Amino acid sequence: MDDVEGVRSRWAWVIVAVVSGALVAYNLSHFLLGHAETHALPIDYVVGWAPSLALSVAVVASMRWARGRDADDYGWTFCRWYLSGALVLGASGAASLAVESLRGATLAEPVFVTGMWVMGGGVVGLYVGYVDTRRQMAREHAERASADAQRLAQQLSVINRVLRHDVRTDLNVVLGYADQLGGYFEAGEEPRELEKLRERAHRLVDLAEQARVVEGLLEDDRVRPIAVGEHLASRLTELRLDHPDVDVSGTVDEDAVARGHRLLELALDAVLDTAVADTADVTTLDVTCRVVDDGETVEIVVDDDGPGIPAGARVISRDEAETPLEHADGIGLWTVRWAVERSEGTFDLGDGPEGRIRIRLPAHGDCRSESD
Repeated sequence: MDDVEGVRSRWAWVIVAVVSGALVAYNLSHFLLGHAETHALPIDYVVGWAPSLALSVAVVASMRWARGRDADDYGWTFCRWYLSGALVLGASGAASLAVESLRGATLAEPVFVTGMWVMGGGVVGLYVGYVDTRRQMAREHAERASADAQRLAQQLSVINRVLRHDVRTDLNVVLGYADQLGGYFEAGEEPRELEKLRERAHRLVDLAEQARVVEGLLEDDRVRPIAVGEHLASRLTELRLDHPDVDVSGTVDEDAVARGHRLLELALDAVLDTAVADTADVTTLDVTCRVVDDGETVEIVVDDDGPGIPAGARVISRDEAETPLEHADGIGLWTVRWAVERSEGTFDLGDGPEGRIRIRLPAHGDCRSESD
């Protein structure tokens, strides 16, 4: 807060301290200046002094708590609740005494009794002020965190766009030079390293494009019905044509419909592409898609006989953030994780040597009714 608010807050604490001091002083003087003889029993001393002690402890504790948590600027919150509690409870006590007086009852020291009600109300008010201050601090902390997150997201988006543009531009230059170098060789005599250079460059261009698509899709948090069964069946047909050396099989319920984020179809493509990424090691691929849990869940399992998912990529399904072992090559699996999380599903890469990926998604309503 600014200096003006700080001064106002300090004055609020001064008001609390002065009012409390006056109440406690009156209560103590009641005993020390000749009125203690009306309280002959020990319990009378306890009852008479308890409000003063409680109020003193409450005021000191409130000030120490506020200062220890940088909440000094909430002095007016404490002050308002303190005065409100004292006035309300004090007025209630005075009204109660007035009613008793009208009934003919003899009242002993009504001012002193009213003062105890006022002090009790002050204690209650300070506690309510403490609760209200914590609520305000939590709300302001959440607002600051939200603003920081939005600012960070905007900054990352700008950096991402700039990097993608620069990567695409520079890689197109690299590909142009590679084509020029290829012109110096006869057909069939081009070095293998030059072709590898082209493959790597094209791969990075595709990666930048995939990052652009994923960023655009992630801007929408809505979920909708996704015909995962039909999509997987279509993709398996394409894989059989594109990878004739791989035995692609599947048990796919084409009526399976999940409730998911629109990134989900791209994520399923990433799962299948990851499974057949190295056809030299993968000879079989089996995909299962079925509705389980009495129609509540769509379960997708992808198995292959390849070398398995590297440990650095496997932790993607568990870690909160990217680890040093993970890099841009794993963006496909990160896409899977983001899509499944936004679809309120689960994603497991497994811990064994086999290349198993299991995804569980909430089934869409129509799918549940058909299962029943």
